[in-house]
Amino acid sequence: MATLPRTQNLGKNPWSSAGPEFEHLNEAWERARDYQDECATEEDLVCARLLGYLLQEASHGRGGTQLAKEINRCDDIESLRGLALFYRKHLIICC
Repeated sequence: MATLPRTQNLGKNPWSSAGPEFEHLNEAWERARDYQDECATEEDLVCARLLGYLLQEASHGRGGTQLAKEINRCDDIESLRGLALFYRKHLIICC
Protein backbone atom coordinates (compact mmCIF):
# COMPACT_ATOMS: atom_id res chain seq x y z
CA MET A 1 0.00 0.00 0.00
CA ALA A 2 1.34 3.41 -0.96
CA THR A 3 1.92 6.00 1.72
CA LEU A 4 0.47 9.49 1.56
CA PRO A 5 3.06 12.16 0.83
CA ARG A 6 3.63 14.59 3.67
CA THR A 7 4.33 17.30 1.09
CA GLN A 8 0.59 17.72 0.56
CA ASN A 9 -0.06 18.71 4.14
CA LEU A 10 -2.33 21.60 5.01
CA GLY A 11 -0.60 24.81 4.10
CA LYS A 12 -0.33 28.20 5.72
CA ASN A 13 -3.18 29.34 7.91
CA PRO A 14 -5.37 31.52 5.65
CA TRP A 15 -6.82 33.41 8.64
CA SER A 16 -3.66 34.09 10.66
CA SER A 17 -3.77 37.83 9.90
CA ALA A 18 -7.48 38.24 9.16
CA GLY A 19 -8.50 39.89 12.42
CA PRO A 20 -10.40 39.00 15.58
CA GLU A 21 -13.66 38.19 13.78
CA PHE A 22 -11.91 35.16 12.27
CA GLU A 23 -10.45 33.88 15.55
CA HIS A 24 -12.73 30.79 15.60
CA LEU A 25 -11.52 29.84 12.11
CA ASN A 26 -7.91 30.51 13.04
CA GLU A 27 -8.17 28.28 16.12
CA ALA A 28 -9.91 25.48 14.18
CA TRP A 29 -7.28 25.60 11.41
CA GLU A 30 -4.45 25.35 13.94
CA ARG A 31 -6.20 22.43 15.63
CA ALA A 32 -6.51 20.59 12.29
CA ARG A 33 -2.83 21.29 11.56
CA ASP A 34 -1.80 20.01 14.99
CA TYR A 35 -3.87 16.87 14.41
CA GLN A 36 -2.15 16.40 11.06
CA ASP A 37 1.29 16.72 12.67
CA GLU A 38 0.42 14.11 15.34
CA CYS A 39 -1.03 11.53 12.93
CA ALA A 40 0.12 7.99 13.54
CA THR A 41 -1.81 6.39 10.68
CA GLU A 42 -2.70 7.29 7.12
CA GLU A 43 -6.38 7.33 8.06
CA ASP A 44 -5.63 10.02 10.64
CA LEU A 45 -3.73 11.99 8.03
CA VAL A 46 -6.69 11.81 5.64
CA CYS A 47 -9.04 12.85 8.46
CA ALA A 48 -6.87 15.84 9.39
CA ARG A 49 -6.66 17.00 5.79
CA LEU A 50 -10.40 16.51 5.34
CA LEU A 51 -11.17 18.79 8.29
CA GLY A 52 -8.68 21.40 7.13
CA TYR A 53 -9.90 21.49 3.55
CA LEU A 54 -13.58 21.46 4.58
CA LEU A 55 -12.85 24.40 6.84
CA GLN A 56 -11.06 26.23 4.05
CA GLU A 57 -13.88 25.68 1.56
CA ALA A 58 -16.73 26.41 3.99
CA SER A 59 -15.08 29.33 5.74
CA HIS A 60 -17.61 31.97 4.74
CA GLY A 61 -20.97 32.16 6.41
CA ARG A 62 -22.71 29.90 8.89
CA GLY A 63 -21.26 26.66 7.50
CA GLY A 64 -17.71 27.65 8.29
CA THR A 65 -18.66 28.99 11.69
CA GLN A 66 -20.45 25.78 12.63
CA LEU A 67 -17.61 23.57 11.38
CA ALA A 68 -15.06 25.67 13.29
CA LYS A 69 -17.14 25.33 16.47
CA GLU A 70 -17.28 21.56 16.04
CA ILE A 71 -13.53 21.31 15.46
CA ASN A 72 -12.81 23.58 18.43
CA ARG A 73 -14.98 21.41 20.70
CA CYS A 74 -12.78 18.37 20.01
CA ASP A 75 -10.29 17.92 22.81
CA ASP A 76 -8.30 14.95 21.55
CA ILE A 77 -7.31 13.07 18.42
CA GLU A 78 -10.09 10.51 18.81
CA SER A 79 -12.80 13.17 18.77
CA LEU A 80 -11.22 14.93 15.76
CA ARG A 81 -11.05 11.57 13.95
CA GLY A 82 -14.70 10.90 14.82
CA LEU A 83 -15.77 14.29 13.49
CA ALA A 84 -13.86 13.79 10.23
CA LEU A 85 -15.27 10.29 9.78
CA PHE A 86 -18.78 11.66 10.37
CA TYR A 87 -18.31 14.26 7.62
CA ARG A 88 -16.73 11.70 5.31
CA LYS A 89 -19.59 9.25 5.76
CA HIS A 90 -22.54 11.65 5.79
CA LEU A 91 -21.38 14.54 3.59
CA ILE A 92 -18.95 13.08 1.09
CA ILE A 93 -19.97 9.43 0.73
CA CYS A 94 -23.63 9.93 1.72
CA CYS A 95 -24.48 6.43 2.83
